[in-house]
Amino acid sequence: MSLVILQPAGNKGGREHYVDTVEKLVTIEACEPFVPPQVYQALREVNPTGEAGMWGVVSGKNNVNVNKWAKITVGDLVLFAANKKIHSSGIVSMKFNSESLAKKLWGVNEEGYTWEYMYSLDEIKSLNISYEEFNEIVGYKSNNVIQGFTVLDEEKSSAFLDHFALRSERHIEEVSEAEFEEAIIGLDGELDRKATSWHRKEQSKGRKRLLQGRAEGSCQICGKKMLADFLIAAHIKRRTDCSAEEKRDLDGVMMLACKFGCDYLFEVGYIAVNEELKLEVSPKLKDEAALEYLSKFMGKTINVRPKQDQYFKWHYKNRFAI
Repeated sequence: MSLVILQPAGNKGGREHYVDTVEKLVTIEACEPFVPPQVYQALREVNPTGEAGMWGVVSGKNNVNVNKWAKITVGDLVLFAANKKIHSSGIVSMKFNSESLAKKLWGVNEEGYTWEYMYSLDEIKSLNISYEEFNEIVGYKSNNVIQGFTVLDEEKSSAFLDHFALRSERHIEEVSEAEFEEAIIGLDGELDRKATSWHRKEQSKGRKRLLQGRAEGSCQICGKKMLADFLIAAHIKRRTDCSAEEKRDLDGVMMLACKFGCDYLFEVGYIAVNEELKLEVSPKLKDEAALEYLSKFMGKTINVRPKQDQYFKWHYKNRFAI
């Protein structure tokens, strides 16, 4: 699951580093001479805009920061703090080690060390969260002060992410097989806060499988290519009607569908893929705005993978509004 990383940046050096490489983004092209080719290529792929925020930490005494850094994964939320408030956040898009790039960006500290344990940042946002509010949400004492690079545990991270709705839609959190199994079983119960967590894990697992690490994907219905933020892992066969085995069949029962309308229209049965693998619009759909949206691709042939065929047939037979 996604974790929350606390990153104080209140001293002179921290403020300067924040301005130089987070407030002002770093171009990925400028990183090329200082990182191995595979790291440079990966940075380009996960940061398709060609620029990203950059941050790093020194190893610390007895490698204490290295052990914390090792816990970080793509999709984690970084909170930057100064002057008794959390002033901004960013999402980890990649983690890597580069002494050369760190020295180029920030030089070295008084002990001669550089901030080589690095991560790139996306989805950078301005915030205004007081320490008091933060402490209340995560369960710290009211007078707690954020000091030092810290990675919160799962419970505190989840409490903060749920309260402020700061989870990434682009950089998908890792979900273990055990967590996915728990979600598959648990989602058959009532929709409480825990079920919301299970749904998020199922979504993360499905989107990660369908996107295969890409920052962009295509809606299987309209065919439009877009950022992963705007795509969900939609069930072709309604999950409440799926067997346990079908719920685990991510390559077959799920598809990428856009949030602009295709997901909803398919879910409620206003559109379906017929036996000729063409998109068919229900005669019961009368809304002019929806029909205008569909006019550009109604009747188009949908690219259906072999494993999906049975599920599209089920949907056409059982959910299409005719």
